Amino acid sequence: MEILKHNCIDSSEELHEIDQKNPDEKPYIKVFYTNADDIIIAGMIADHGVYWLSVTDAKDENTVRAIFDHVSGIEPKKYADIHSVIADTYYTEEQLKLFYYSLPATADDIFAYYRKIKDSLGSAGEFGRFAEIQKLNCLIPKKPNYWPNQKFRCIHAHYAENNDVIIVGFADNNYIFWLSVTKMDDYETNHLIVEYLSMLEPAEFGSGGAALDKTNYTYEQFRWLYYTTITSAEDITELYQQAKSKSGGTREDQNKIISKLQKMMGALSKYGNPVENCLKNDDIFQEIWSLKYLRCSDNPKIRELFHQLELLSNGIYQDYMTEARGGA
Repeated sequence: MEILKHNCIDSSEELHEIDQKNPDEKPYIKVFYTNADDIIIAGMIADHGVYWLSVTDAKDENTVRAIFDHVSGIEPKKYADIHSVIADTYYTEEQLKLFYYSLPATADDIFAYYRKIKDSLGSAGEFGRFAEIQKLNCLIPKKPNYWPNQKFRCIHAHYAENNDVIIVGFADNNYIFWLSVTKMDDYETNHLIVEYLSMLEPAEFGSGGAALDKTNYTYEQFRWLYYTTITSAEDITELYQQAKSKSGGTREDQNKIISKLQKMMGALSKYGNPVENCLKNDDIFQEIWSLKYLRCSDNPKIRELFHQLELLSNGIYQDYMTEARGGA
């Protein structure tokens, strides 16, 4: 078949049998989008094996579609190591780790994702109306040690003083792709930011600490702010109001919260041994995590008590980890 000539796996490759009973060796298709406008279609086994790998110009849409349809119909029995096969192309395995990729269900998915990438990298077309918004991003780009997995991507709203909201686009736990400071009631700007981040396929990443250096907030201040995951601009105010409503409305409610926090402080201060303290108070640690909405209470005493409780629990955990590592 004419389509087979596109497969970079040749007869000289060492092939391995696929364990049909192993769910980790179930075949799937992964598509990489290179910075040279090539589309790499890989029939994958786990994360290291390939039963198909082809490199095609993205403009050759008919061929890309034909290849995808062909690979979708393959029932592979053997696979080659991807590092060996990619070496026979003009790309390297290290480059492959940095390329955008998707797991398409159809050929249409390939080109929809490709167009999304192209749009997000430029200021023309659909993304043109976000040109001014992009100036609010405090990100200081830094080449990542790896390409963040898109499944960990999310948007957080962190609530600071003076009605400030810090919107952060997290690529994963280590990298961000956006950080801006706006007013919570600047609905128009916040709507554009969240809409932009929801559509964006980030190409630049950096650290939250470096971005915060361009704001009036330090990382130490930032890490103790109340935050929530958002999916729309409306979430910024709605979820904040929900948190505040739980943090004590009436004076009686606030007094109950204060009493509860004081009892938790006493319980955490009961044991001298950090290991015993940590193990016996696991329920309290879990509850502290669930009470993070108290960071935005209108009552300054509640905010301060809860902050002291978080510092105490964090210190206990650090002491526990030090003890567990043998006092190192």
